Amino acid sequence: MNCFFDTIKSNFAHISIVTLLSVIIIIILYGTNTNIYIMIALFTILALYWALQVKHNRLEKKVNTIHLADPNYNKNQNQIALNSHYATIDNQFNITYFNQLFLKEHALENKSLLGKSLFKILDIDPKNVLKELKDKGNFNGIIESTHNNIRKYQSLTIQPTSNHSKKEYFIIYHDVTDSLKTDQELKEQFLIDKFTGLSTKSKLMDDIERTPKPSIYSNTLIYISIDSFDEINEYFGLDAGNKILSYVANWLKKELPTKEAKLYKLDLDNFAIFTTQRLSMPALNEYLKRISAHIGKENFYFEGTALNLSFTLGAARCKTDIVKCTYLALKDAQNLKKSYKIYNKSCQHDERFIKNIKMNQTIKDAISENRVVPFFQPIYNLKTDKIEKYESLIRIQTKDDGYLGPIEFLEIAKRSKLYLELSQSMIKSSFEKLEDSNFPITINLTAEDILDKKVSNFILRRLNSMGNGNFITFEIVESEKIDNQLKVSNFIKKVKNFGCKVAIDDFGSGYSNFEQILKLDVDFLKIDGSLIKNIDTNKDSEIMTKSIVSFAKEMGIQTIAEYVSNEAIFNKVKLLGIDYAQGYHIGKPTNHLGI
Repeated sequence: MNCFFDTIKSNFAHISIVTLLSVIIIIILYGTNTNIYIMIALFTILALYWALQVKHNRLEKKVNTIHLADPNYNKNQNQIALNSHYATIDNQFNITYFNQLFLKEHALENKSLLGKSLFKILDIDPKNVLKELKDKGNFNGIIESTHNNIRKYQSLTIQPTSNHSKKEYFIIYHDVTDSLKTDQELKEQFLIDKFTGLSTKSKLMDDIERTPKPSIYSNTLIYISIDSFDEINEYFGLDAGNKILSYVANWLKKELPTKEAKLYKLDLDNFAIFTTQRLSMPALNEYLKRISAHIGKENFYFEGTALNLSFTLGAARCKTDIVKCTYLALKDAQNLKKSYKIYNKSCQHDERFIKNIKMNQTIKDAISENRVVPFFQPIYNLKTDKIEKYESLIRIQTKDDGYLGPIEFLEIAKRSKLYLELSQSMIKSSFEKLEDSNFPITINLTAEDILDKKVSNFILRRLNSMGNGNFITFEIVESEKIDNQLKVSNFIKKVKNFGCKVAIDDFGSGYSNFEQILKLDVDFLKIDGSLIKNIDTNKDSEIMTKSIVSFAKEMGIQTIAEYVSNEAIFNKVKLLGIDYAQGYHIGKPTNHLGI
C-alpha cells in the first residue's frame, strides 16, 4: 500500500495536468451541469490508472535492463530474482523506486522511502562507492552496514539504467552475511592445528609479518623436524604418528628458549619456534645442542613398544628473510647429517651455488630450444564417473630425452628472473597441444603471470585467435600473493569473455585466500593436498574439507580434490560431495593429452 501511495505522489504532476484538462474540456462542452462532476471523477480515475500503468511499464523495463547488465545476475538468475533487493536512484542517489523486499527491509515508520538517500538508508560510507562510480561508471562489491544494531554484509551492484534522458541508477543487492561468517570460521580453523592445539604456519607467517624489524638485535626462528617420521607412520600407522606429534608438541612447550617464545605446528612432522627476545649466538647454540640431546633420552611408548625420537634443527638470527634463512639451515643440517645448523651468511654453499648456475643455463637453453613441455594429469568427474579434462604441468625435456620436474628448476627460475619467460613458453606449448585435441585443459598461472603485460597480452591474443576458450581453465596458484586485486579481477573478466573458466589452487593451505573468493569470480576450488592425502584416516582433515565443500556449494563453486592417491581417499572425497578428483589413483602425468 505504501508503494501505491508513493507512486501517486511521484506521478502527481501527471495526474493533476490530466485532471485539469479534463475539467476544462467538460466545462466548455457541457457547462456546469451537476452530473458532469461524476464524469470528472471518472476522468480522474482513468488518469490515475494511466499514470500507474506508465510507471509499471517503466519499472518492468528497468528490471529487464539490469538483468541483462548485471554479470552477477546472469550467474544465478532465478535465485537473485527471488532473494535480492531492487531499487532505483537518481543522480543525487535518492530513492525513486523500490521493490517489496527492499521495503520490508528498510521501511520507515509513517515515512516514505522515496526521496531518501541510499547511503543513509543502507547506513554505509559513500566514499568508496562514489569513487568506483566515478572511475568505472558502476559499482560491484561487498558493503558493510548496520541495521537495528545488527552488522550485515551485502553484495551490492549499482548500474546505470537505459534511460538516457536523465541519469538514473538501478541497484540490486543480496545478503552475504552467512557466507562471510563461514569464511571467518574457516579462517579460525586454519590458524589453529586442531590435533596439537598449536598455531599453524599461517599464523607464524602472520606473526613474523607483524613483528617490527629489529634495529639492533635479530629475531630468532627455529625449525624442528622429527627424524624418520615417515618410517614410524608406515610401520606403526597414522595413529602412532598423530600421538607422537601430540607428545612432541607438549614436550617442546616445556623446552622453549625464552619466556615469550611461541611454538607452531607446521606441515607433516615439522614444528617452529619464534622469539623476538634477544638470544645470543652462544645461547642459541647451547639451546639447540641441549634439546637435541634431551629428546634422545626420552622414551615414547606406543602399544607397549618404546620409540626413540630424534630431531634435526635449523635456526637463523636474521633481520630480514628469516624464513628463508631458517629453511636453508635446516636443509644444510639434513644434507650434512647433523643434529642442528645455524644459518651463517659467511657460508657460500659452493656446491649448491654451482648447481644453481648449471640449472640456470639449462632453463635458458630449454626456453630458446622449445624444450619446455607440458605433461597432462587427468581430472575425474565424480558425478559422471568419467575423465573430463587434464591439468597441464610444466616439465623441461633434457637433451637426452629425459624430463626434469618443476621441483628441480622452478624456484631457481624465479630467483634468476627467468620465470616469466619460462611460464610464457609453457603456456604457448599448452595452447599448441590443445589445438590437436578435443580434451579441455587447465593451465596454471601465478599472480605474477597475470600482472605481467607481456604474458597476459600473449594469453589474450592466443585466446582471440584460437576461438576455443571454453576448453581452457586457468588455475591461479599462490593466490595468497595476489596484491593487485583489481588487475587480477579484470584479467579474469577478459578471459571469461572468451569462455574460459577460473580455478583457485591449494584452497585451504592458508587463510588469506578465503577472502579472494568473494572478490574473484571463480568457478572451481582445488582443495589443498595436505587435507586430502590423509582424509580417509584423519578426522580433522575430513571436518575441514566438509566445511570447504559446504562453503563452495553455498557460493555456487565446484570443488576439486588433488592428491587422491588410493581407493580409500577416492571413495571418501566422493562421499563428501566433492565434484572432481585428481591424483595418482586417477592417473599419473604423461606427455600425452587424452586417454
